[in-house]
Amino acid sequence: MLHLLLIATLFYLGYRALRAAFGHPPTWVRNAPEMGLEPDSRGLSGYIGSYAVAVVRQEEFEITISWVDPGFTVKPAGVGTLILRGFDFTTGDSYLDSRVVLGGDARAAFALLDRKLRADLARLVPEYWIQIKGTRLEARVKSLDAVADALKQLTALADRLPHIHDSDIPKRLKERATGDDPVALRFQALRALREFYLHAPESAAAARILLDSPYSDLRIAATTILLRRTGEVQQEGIETILQTLLNTDIPESTRRQVLDLLIDESDRTAAAPVLKAWLATPIPEPELRRAAIRACARRVVLEPLLDLVVEGADEHLLLIESLSEIGDRAAQPRLLEELRHSSDRVRAAAASALIPLGDTSALAPLGEALAACGDPAARRRVAEAIESIQRRLGVAQAGEMSIVPLDSLEGSLSRADGPEGGEVSLDDGAPSAGST
Repeated sequence: MLHLLLIATLFYLGYRALRAAFGHPPTWVRNAPEMGLEPDSRGLSGYIGSYAVAVVRQEEFEITISWVDPGFTVKPAGVGTLILRGFDFTTGDSYLDSRVVLGGDARAAFALLDRKLRADLARLVPEYWIQIKGTRLEARVKSLDAVADALKQLTALADRLPHIHDSDIPKRLKERATGDDPVALRFQALRALREFYLHAPESAAAARILLDSPYSDLRIAATTILLRRTGEVQQEGIETILQTLLNTDIPESTRRQVLDLLIDESDRTAAAPVLKAWLATPIPEPELRRAAIRACARRVVLEPLLDLVVEGADEHLLLIESLSEIGDRAAQPRLLEELRHSSDRVRAAAASALIPLGDTSALAPLGEALAACGDPAARRRVAEAIESIQRRLGVAQAGEMSIVPLDSLEGSLSRADGPEGGEVSLDDGAPSAGST
């Protein structure tokens, strides 16, 4: 009995397989409009132009058009989530991005998606629930009567999604970046040029055009491209940055972005002349002035800081910190000037900065600063600076200043020209002979 049941099961499965392969088409095919397709066991199939087309019925009529290869994927917004979300991207066209999710090669998408094609995708993808992946375009239609019209629109759409050769993409990206809208899309296309075709002629050409754009984001992105090039092209970017920094009519936030761009995208050779020319003029915006000081430190540009006019103790401290970070002994005259500041904090910071940079000519101004300091902690730092410089230079001559280590460094300033050499001592005790 068991053998008979097994034989019957195998016979039934074989029958179903043969019927699927050679059986009659579904009954709905009889009512299908003429579309140039042939009935088969699942529905309709055949060729429309160069595309292999199949129509089957599940809950809805499902259309598959094969050999469509735009180089990127398409699906309606809200369909699934790619495991690798990083492959999805937006175009900057909000009308399209709210209706269609694109994935894969953004370069190919921006090269193809002109305004009309973006508008058609935004309309057709949600209407027919289109998905394009690999070389297949899949769509859904609710009624049999709508299949023929859908096929016309879908094959026409497929015709407009050819795979573009890599050599043609830079030209298309330039067109998107310089002549398309909205601005966000132009920015995305320009970014693709920068990331993938930086040294292509189209990259520099697009950047030059966008330097005159009224949109600061586009101008900054264009300047980035120029800075990352070499020779005359890079020089154009450097000149653009300088003119932007000098133009006080441009918002402070934009000028700050441009300064950051200079520091992030160029080396000292490119940054130095810009910083020198810019800081040679007054910078009225405090935050921008402080950013300029920090920029000099990052790119080791000393000269503009030596005569820079700063305001308030905090800016003086930032200036001293930057001079110390640069570490050039040519900064000594400016540091000696800072020793005369009215703030004990500034005096102490300048003294500390002089420890590795100062020579014997710094000792007398340091002694004056020590006498002027009222804050004990500041006095200690100035005294330690004097001692450190003397130790580094081996100063122990009569008439020179030196620090005599005592139990306490806090107290009065004294000078004595005795056989042990000139000494400056700090003592909390009673004044001794010769103290001042």
